[in-house]
Amino acid sequence: MKSRFQFQLRMVYLLALFSPYFSEMKVCRAKEPAPEPRIQKKDFSKTNSVTIDLTQEANEGGLKHLHLEKDGRTTLMGINGAPCRCLNMPERATAYLYFIVDPTFKENDITNVRIDVEYFDGSEGSLGSFSIHYDATGMRESGEPAYTRTQQSGRLRGTKTWRTASFEIRDAAFQNSQNSGADFRIVVSPAEFCVRRVTVTRIERKNDSAFPGSTPFFSPAGPKPSPTE
Repeated sequence: MKSRFQFQLRMVYLLALFSPYFSEMKVCRAKEPAPEPRIQKKDFSKTNSVTIDLTQEANEGGLKHLHLEKDGRTTLMGINGAPCRCLNMPERATAYLYFIVDPTFKENDITNVRIDVEYFDGSEGSLGSFSIHYDATGMRESGEPAYTRTQQSGRLRGTKTWRTASFEIRDAAFQNSQNSGADFRIVVSPAEFCVRRVTVTRIERKNDSAFPGSTPFFSPAGPKPSPTE
């Protein structure tokens, strides 16, 4: 009993001795980390077209390029001072440039579209051809609908100029059915091709007579197109 009383007396003495220090102590709480800024994703459902500028690493125009595909690796390069992205796989007879369409753009009808490709028409003597493989899953039954080839095809003639080829499609599905979830790809032979912009635009088609035959529309590369309301 006596030892217990002595212990309590000692505790009272210690509390009295250190109470001034306790009164000055402040409780410090760990500072909570600042919330990460929310990245606002763009909505392309109200635009008429989506595009990608392949002269830049980062791009938010509604198209995404898959540049690391094993049958379609591309790198940033420069042609006559103009930046672009080039496919250069001489070990292959054919190679591809893959693209994904932003899902918000596909919220509205994308059956009828035009794909514009701004490309460099090689150096003198560099001949070849290119076209589009697009995802028509659910729109076609035979063959491989995920890799439907456009009726149009383009020719590389070595004019050493930047040009734009336009390919019209009337049964696109764009359900991410191609390699790595791509919606379409540019198929090139031989596997050497430089591109600086690709654009997909919704179009109206009243009848099949307006649909072009086996030749795409070509024009010299003009001002770079951009999404429009």
